[in-house]
Amino acid sequence: MRSLPSHLTPLAFAACFLIFASGAALADINLENVKDGETVRHPLMLLRGEATGPGPLRVVNSDNRFPAGRAEAPIVAGRFVALVELRPGANRLTLDCGERPARKLTLTFKPPTTEYRLKVVYVTDRDGNTRYITQRPDDPQNYAERLDTAAKLLQTFTAESLHDQGLGRRTFALELDDRGKVVVHTERYPEAGDVLRGKSGNELYGMLYGWIDERFPMNRSKDMVLMGFSGYDPATKEAKAHTALGGGGQGLFSNLFLFCWPDSPADVTRAFLDRTPVDRDKVFHDVGLPTLDRLASTTLGATLHEMGHAFGLPHTSDPRCIMSRGFDNFRLNFLAADQADRGPEPVRPEHTAWFSPYMAAKLARSRWFQPDARAYDESSPPRIRFDHKRQRFEIEAARGIESVFAHVGHSDVQKGVFRPIKGTPRTFSLALKSLRAELGDEGTLYLTAYDTELNQADLDTSRLKDPAQFLTSWRLVEHPIEYPDADAPAPTPAQLEAIRATLRDRPRDRQPVNLDDGTYSADLKAVFGASSRVAAYALREFTSEQAREAKLLAGGDDGFRVWLNGKLVLDRPGATATPADSSEAAVRLAKGRNEILVQSIQGVGGWGFSVRLAHPDGRPIALDGGTDAKGSPARPGTRRPGARSTPPRPGGR
Repeated sequence: MRSLPSHLTPLAFAACFLIFASGAALADINLENVKDGETVRHPLMLLRGEATGPGPLRVVNSDNRFPAGRAEAPIVAGRFVALVELRPGANRLTLDCGERPARKLTLTFKPPTTEYRLKVVYVTDRDGNTRYITQRPDDPQNYAERLDTAAKLLQTFTAESLHDQGLGRRTFALELDDRGKVVVHTERYPEAGDVLRGKSGNELYGMLYGWIDERFPMNRSKDMVLMGFSGYDPATKEAKAHTALGGGGQGLFSNLFLFCWPDSPADVTRAFLDRTPVDRDKVFHDVGLPTLDRLASTTLGATLHEMGHAFGLPHTSDPRCIMSRGFDNFRLNFLAADQADRGPEPVRPEHTAWFSPYMAAKLARSRWFQPDARAYDESSPPRIRFDHKRQRFEIEAARGIESVFAHVGHSDVQKGVFRPIKGTPRTFSLALKSLRAELGDEGTLYLTAYDTELNQADLDTSRLKDPAQFLTSWRLVEHPIEYPDADAPAPTPAQLEAIRATLRDRPRDRQPVNLDDGTYSADLKAVFGASSRVAAYALREFTSEQAREAKLLAGGDDGFRVWLNGKLVLDRPGATATPADSSEAAVRLAKGRNEILVQSIQGVGGWGFSVRLAHPDGRPIALDGGTDAKGSPARPGTRRPGARSTPPRPGGR
């Protein structure tokens, strides 16, 4: 173990607490979080408990010949926290703290067999340079070892947080090699480092999302992506290619903090008690943290926070939760005591971080948190429909409804409602009024329903509109066209006229829609199937009894353009989804025949658009008898876990 660069070594740190140690002749070691004979599904085991011996506590795994099979932890105020790595099969552990008898413990590590895994990806520039910035003169540049330890710490933290709440040690699975090390996929992005360092975090997130998805499909993996090309300018104190963003299937991070992360389980205590000041002349930090232990804690915690977004979790106002600023205290979950200004201070449960009960319950229902391989039936995913007349949410699931979650607020969940559904019925109804009363908030409501196959349906009430107001009858192109650049210029007038002429010969049909996904006019994924980097055109003619002023409102997944009578009125290209009615334009309808043309751009994932017309004061305009959007959706509110999605609006810390 490397010595601490300032203050106390772990053993000297423990010595400060000898006054609290028992004077008993024999050591008594009590484990709080694990029992002899337990089977666990992750390799790095946290042992937490009490000991009366003087310490340090030593743990030896006689079935693991590697260094991580031995651990040493200080005993402070009679308490200890230790990490020991397990090998597949039975692991015979011996715990002692300097006196006899030693405590014996057998734990069985049963590696998960699921194909749903968190994968660790280290992306370099085209030159393959893997170096990271550091303030340590002797830094071994061992990025793979640091990422191995980091991924296992995130996995163990999650398992213990869910276990402490009675949900079992559920956690995500990692890819391990035959030595028990996390597989770190080192990939070269085909671009120069200087070019990549000139991009913003959001630009990099969008660029890398599809590229990573092609290599590690996100229908079975959540990808923890570190950018090996990040940089730092000491003169301007400016970071390059730096971000922390998560959502969909990806969490994206710079490598600017790797140098302060532990590089082995035996290095965790040192790293999390390292009071060395951050040297801003050599390294970057934007979190106002003065020492390396705080920097390591916040950045590791933020990594788990962003992966939480990738697992579908929102933010919360719970101050301890990883999905809030609770991630700052990540390191305290692995320490019996912290260094304070007046010396070592015991870590109490209220000081530690956790996944709040609402968040933990959601994670427990993720396919990524089921350790055993299983063939999931995705043929009939659940649906959520809002009945506008009855003001009720109607949930349907052919395989039976397992649970329903509801919370208010996208970026600050103050209270959530979680309901296991007894008997797993095929239908379930919730009144909006009673749900509002239970949550005590009138903000935007978010619902998630799980069936027994862990398919899920999501509903965002801010996207709910009256479906009768939208245009659903369109003339569509026969096939999508390739469209590799989502920000490409609009078609020329000549190209536009050719497109309109072709579409006028196509049949006009009512298109499938997905109301609860915010696609009210045409669900193009349902029409054309899963596609990426393409575009399609849709034409709609209608008549107006008189010339009049109006508003045209639209939204799309992903970008879109809308022309009225050949004039471009809405220009929203790109690879970002926007909800229905998020864009509007003041337009003038001609007397008699009018024509709306839509270009819908597809990156990856969901694909569709929503268009409607309204009077200037907001009242809807009914076209051709107002029959456009009557009827029920083809596939309302469905989403299969792991389905590829457009690079989402990532959650940021």
